[in-house]
Amino acid sequence: MKIKLLCISILFTLLPASLWAQNLRTRSYQHFKAIEGFKGTPGYYAVKLDAEVSRMAGAYDVRITDGEEKAIPFFRRESVSLKGTQGQAAPKVIFSERKKDYSIYILQLPRLLDGSRYNTLLVDADKEAEITIQISTGREVDVWQSSDEVQVYFYRNQKKNSINLSGDDLQYIRLKTTGAHNLSFPAVTYQPVLRSDEIIQTLQQDKISCEQDSDTGNTVCIFENENLSSVKKLNIQFEKSKFSRMVILQAFDNETKSFHDLLSTDILNQKEQEAEYSFGFRVTNSPRYKFIIENGDNSPLIIKEVQFIISVEELVFDLTGSESDLRIYFGNRYAFAPDFDLREVFPEETKLQYLTLGGIQTNQSFSYSLLEPPLSVWVIRVLFYLGLLTIAFFTYKITKQNKVEKP
Repeated sequence: MKIKLLCISILFTLLPASLWAQNLRTRSYQHFKAIEGFKGTPGYYAVKLDAEVSRMAGAYDVRITDGEEKAIPFFRRESVSLKGTQGQAAPKVIFSERKKDYSIYILQLPRLLDGSRYNTLLVDADKEAEITIQISTGREVDVWQSSDEVQVYFYRNQKKNSINLSGDDLQYIRLKTTGAHNLSFPAVTYQPVLRSDEIIQTLQQDKISCEQDSDTGNTVCIFENENLSSVKKLNIQFEKSKFSRMVILQAFDNETKSFHDLLSTDILNQKEQEAEYSFGFRVTNSPRYKFIIENGDNSPLIIKEVQFIISVEELVFDLTGSESDLRIYFGNRYAFAPDFDLREVFPEETKLQYLTLGGIQTNQSFSYSLLEPPLSVWVIRVLFYLGLLTIAFFTYKITKQNKVEKP
């Protein structure tokens, strides 16, 4: 009986206070940053995870606390912001043709390099008319990616002379009118676009593991994603070479403990120069990626650099107004995903108030708990083997006692 009471006392001593209250054991996290800008107003807030946090934190080990180390519920989502500027540009007519029944114009647009997107083409005519136009757009001449039919009109008191444009990276516009019309194009307008925020994490050659498969002749490379960052694209740069190859990109699945295909495609470099290719896929937190190059009878390709394109994320949380000394803690690769249900009750139309992060600080009291990984794994193993030894001991005692009691 005394032994049982002693075991129970030890167990209660080891249990952290966070199991009995809504507190976070902050000592389990290696780093923290102050959340700045909160002035005590209740409401929904958000803070964007900067490059340091995105690089050093994993998929599950970010937590928010207040001054009393109370865990604040949050959910994590991809961060977006407006990219580019608003303005006008002058399109260039590179081809025009007027026939009895139609007119054709091909326009070249200035390339937008800041992430903006063309949204409107302005049209003028030399006389009053109502015109039906077949409009096609694309990145190359004669390679039209979208097509639509629109109407414009020009009268003395009113006119409709704007054509809506859609699609990224527009370079050329083809317009074909019903009837012969003399048109001019005074301007094309552009505007900023809501796009995902991104961070680039670079792997140099010494961090890239590549080997030749002796059976197939393929080059097999492993790219480690040590922090389980949310990767949505890989940029891979090859050293100078002229090549045509089939490549396969795979991601490691922690549940199945195996690689599964993300994509397979052909890559082609027709000149003896360095080449870079982008491989986009659904955002994944895989710990490693396998890149297979099917060489056939050709010489192996050499990878010079790999870039992880990581989605910047933001934390959305609800504050009552009484909180102070807000912080985010991170840096525990063994942490489990937080179990909050804030996303289910969050009104999507809510306007968020954005806060900022301060400088990174090292958690001087960092230490793992006996009841949390990785120490808990060893505790469980020790207890398991102690249990086996205990069972074996009592089995031996009972067996021995039975033998003694037999006549």
